[in-house]
This record gives sequence, C-alpha cells and structure tokens, in this order.
Amino acid sequence: MLSERLQLAMQRAGMIQADLARACKVTPPSVNGWLSGKAKFLRGENLLAAAKALNVSQVWLATGKGPMERQPGDEQPITVLSVRPITTYDSLDELEPESTVLITRIDVALSAGSGNGEVEWYIEEREPLPFESSYIRKLRAKPKNLVAIKVDGDSMEPRLFDGDTVVVDRADQRIPANGGVFALVYVKEMLVKRLFALPNGSISVVSDNTAHRSFDVPPEDVERISIIGRVKYRSGTGDF
Repeated sequence: MLSERLQLAMQRAGMIQADLARACKVTPPSVNGWLSGKAKFLRGENLLAAAKALNVSQVWLATGKGPMERQPGDEQPITVLSVRPITTYDSLDELEPESTVLITRIDVALSAGSGNGEVEWYIEEREPLPFESSYIRKLRAKPKNLVAIKVDGDSMEPRLFDGDTVVVDRADQRIPANGGVFALVYVKEMLVKRLFALPNGSISVVSDNTAHRSFDVPPEDVERISIIGRVKYRSGTGDF
C-alpha cells in the first residue's frame, strides 16, 4: 500500500509529516491522507516531489514494484498507468484529499417568518458532493464559493430537469447582456432562470421551457431580485 511505502521511506529518511508536506508544497492534512490509507495513489508533481524528498524511486513509491533506491531518470515525472475497477466508498472520509473537492449541498425552504412580513430562509446542509479538483479548476471557480442546489420544477427544460442538481458559483453574480443561467430569489421564491441585462436597466427572466411565462423586471424593481450565483454545472438523469 502507498501508506506503508511512505511510512517506510519516511522512517529511513528521518522525516515527519510536516517535513514531507513542506518538501511537496502541500498541506499537512494532505500528507496525513496519504499516510492514513485514504489516498491510494500519488501522481504527477506530488509523486515527483515525495520521491525526491525521500530519496526513493518514483516507480517503487507509486506502485511498489522495482528497487526502492532512487534510479537514474528519477528527476523527470513519470506517468503511472493502471487499470482500476470502479471504487465505491462507504464514507466521505475515504476520498483522496489531494484530488477531491467537496461541494456543500443544501436544501432551501421558505417560511413566513416571525409575523412582521419578513421572509426567513431555512437552509439544511446535506452530505457534500465530491468532485475531482481538476474538474473544479475547469469551472474557474473557488470551491469555497460553490454550493449545490436541487432544481424544482420543469421551467428550464430541456436544459435543466426537475430533480437535477446544479452547482452555483456565489462569486459570479454579474448578469451579462448575452445572458446566463442563475439561481436567484424573486418574490419570496427561489428560482433557476436564464437572466439577461437589458439596455434600459431591466432584467429579463427567461424560462427555457416555452410553456412557462418569461418576464422583465423593470429598473425600479430590480432590487427585489437577490442573485445567489451563476450555474456552472448540472447533473441529473433528465431526458434519459
């Protein structure tokens, strides 16, 4: 196992977790994940840095094969190819920390509040959704700004279906003239709609499903719209 090889190499090199974290330019929790057995593989720059710091062979550290001693050519990154079965996890603690991002998933409900006309939001956090960190980078969003929300209703079909999950970037709230899909709150209702900024200061709220009415919010009422964020990802079984 990777954890056993790392422990052996660290003992031989006289290193502790903090030493290896500094050498690999990762956080101590990442190294703890490698040593606890949660991570099954080391890849790319992490593999190269760890092997160099521990003075061992990359191939041996990655696979357990070949000599443990550092070999000629070990200054260059290697690609470890392996055929792996689909892995299931009993808990989120088993996920690889250096390659997995957990996105907060919430259920949102509205209440009439305390009787003074204000609306209260009840937000219940669910089990977070795991994503490969490489995919999150493609979204060009910071994980701390992302939240997953379930779609309710068919107004955005065939783009989004009832029961789909969307990942929303709360840091991206600017409505472009050419439009974008956003999660928003309007008239005490949370919606997922396509929004367009109009030249006169209005916002056009559009349903992709033509069976649902689209409408414009005039400039004097725009402040009644609360943008949660732009939809960056969708998952679900709609139209299958």
